[in-house]
Amino acid sequence: MFAFLARRFAYSIPVLLVASFVSFMSCRLAFDPLTKFTQSKDPLAKAREAKRLGLDRPLLEQYWTWLKGAVRGDLGFSWRTNDDVWAMVTRALGFTVQLIFWGFFVAAVIAVSIGVFSAVRQYSIPDYVFSALSYLGLAMPPAVFGLLAIQFLGVWPKDQFDLDKPIFFFIGLHSTGESGINLDYLQHLVLPVLTLTVQVIASWSRFQRSAMLDVLSADYVRTARAKGVRRRKVIMRHAFRNALIPVVTVMAIDAGVLFGGLLVTEATFSVPGMGRLFLQALEAGDAPVVTAWVMVAAMFVILFNLLADVLYAVLDPRVRLS
Repeated sequence: MFAFLARRFAYSIPVLLVASFVSFMSCRLAFDPLTKFTQSKDPLAKAREAKRLGLDRPLLEQYWTWLKGAVRGDLGFSWRTNDDVWAMVTRALGFTVQLIFWGFFVAAVIAVSIGVFSAVRQYSIPDYVFSALSYLGLAMPPAVFGLLAIQFLGVWPKDQFDLDKPIFFFIGLHSTGESGINLDYLQHLVLPVLTLTVQVIASWSRFQRSAMLDVLSADYVRTARAKGVRRRKVIMRHAFRNALIPVVTVMAIDAGVLFGGLLVTEATFSVPGMGRLFLQALEAGDAPVVTAWVMVAAMFVILFNLLADVLYAVLDPRVRLS
């Protein structure tokens, strides 16, 4: 098992290096912080700024300097605020990780439950209802869903029932003066998590249903039923475990979608996480922050793919030999 994980981890290192090179070069070529000095009356202002930012050196040398610093946790300074990028990223990442954790957990539990139930009760009325809702969820843009959720789950109940405060909040993850995991935190968390996962739940539930139907029609499942094994035991012990393998693949790939979906979710609900940080940096042409964001996104994708490999090995020991 250790050798299996070591191989998978070794494969991830070149991928991360390529991602860092491409993101660094792209950001440096796309953003030019020296443009504002074009009309400067001081002819040396542009040269001084280029030297201060290290932009007077070749791109490859800039990348090598940045890479050595990144390995030590030094991502440079923001061109927009002059703050330490590492501090900015870690501060924003704390909010983002909360949404990622709860979003992935909620999406996985709900999607797998719906998928298994729909497969077991194929062509029943609940199956048709869940299918219709999944199509609606896939067609619903997160931005639109977020605004509708704010109106109908946040604003409307408060006005309709003349409440002192909304049942579900839609600004940040805590009220002023609140912290930690409490009722206030859960009230703030519901709407962002729903917005982040609505399309993911719809997609994963369809994959789970399809995978479960394939397994239920397999020969070994029919054989187990013919031997008199109880239907519930066949479904949970034989079918469910094998049906999870292809779904784990989809979940690992879509983990990056969850991270990308934070752009809309955090902007809609004013959560000061990585998505909001990226939008601010992109608007200001802040290359160091954008590069750091891309690297964090790449690390999330690699991390979830490693997690998928581990789950493969747990669900199917034959994978360890590959």
